[in-house]
Amino acid sequence: MKKIALTLAFILTLCSFTGCKDKKSEKADKSTSSSKSETTDETTTEAEATEAEGNSKNADENKENNSDDNEDDPQEEDNDDINFKRGKIEDGVYSNEFADIKFAAPEGWTFADDEYILKMMNISLDKIGDDTAITQELLDQAVIYDAFCMDQTTGKNIIFEFENLEKEVPNPDEYTMDDIIAAFDQQLAAIDAIEYKKVKTDTTTIAGKEYTRLVYQADMGGVISIEQVFYIRRDGNLVFCIIASNGQSGEDMTTYEDKFETLS
Repeated sequence: MKKIALTLAFILTLCSFTGCKDKKSEKADKSTSSSKSETTDETTTEAEATEAEGNSKNADENKENNSDDNEDDPQEEDNDDINFKRGKIEDGVYSNEFADIKFAAPEGWTFADDEYILKMMNISLDKIGDDTAITQELLDQAVIYDAFCMDQTTGKNIIFEFENLEKEVPNPDEYTMDDIIAAFDQQLAAIDAIEYKKVKTDTTTIAGKEYTRLVYQADMGGVISIEQVFYIRRDGNLVFCIIASNGQSGEDMTTYEDKFETLS
C-alpha cells in the first residue's frame, strides 16, 4: 500500500477540493511530468514527498520500458485480462459496475471532478472522454483513485480507490488478506506527521458483499484528531478500498455503511 494514498483522506480533512486543486494546477502548469510529491507537497511531509517522487519516477521508467508496440507484452496482456471499469458520477451518485456499488452524496456533500481525480494520478487531461485510454493508464497505476466525496464544511469525506497488487508486490497471487492488512498497519505506522492507532479490525457487509473493516484514530500533533474507517475487499489482484473519515465532525463514520447500495 502506498503511504501517499493512505494519508489522502487526512489531507482532504484539511482542505477543500477547490483549494487543493488550485495548488495542484499551479504545479501542473510548470511540468506535465510532475510527480505525486509535487502535486501534494503543500500538505505532505518531506519524507512522504520524497517517497512519492521515487514512486513516480519508477512508474515513468516502467512506462518507457513498456512503451514499444509489442503485442506480446505480458503487462499489456495482464491489463487486458482485468475486466476493470471506472466508476461514474451522475446526478450526485457514484456507481461502479466492477465493484457493484453505488453511493449517493449526502446533502451538502460534493464529488471531486474528473480533472481533480486524473491530476492526482498524473494522467493527461487530454484523455478525458477516452475511457479506453484512461482505463489502460489506470491499470498502470499502483493506486487507482476512483472517486472522492466530501462535506467541505466539516471535512467529512469518503474515498473510493483500488490498490493494484500487480504493481505493488512481486507475487500478488500469494499475497493474502492478512498481508494486505499488515501492509496498511505498517504504512500508517511509518507516517511521522500523523499518529495512527487501530481501534478495531472485523468484517462487515457493504452493499451485499463482505468487507474487512479497519477502524483507526488518527492524530496530528495533538491538535487534529479524526476517525478513519477502511473497508477492504479483494477482487482478483485489485483491492477495492472505501475510506471514510469524519473530519472535524466527531461523527461515527460506520453509520454511513447503510448508504452504500448494490447495483445488481
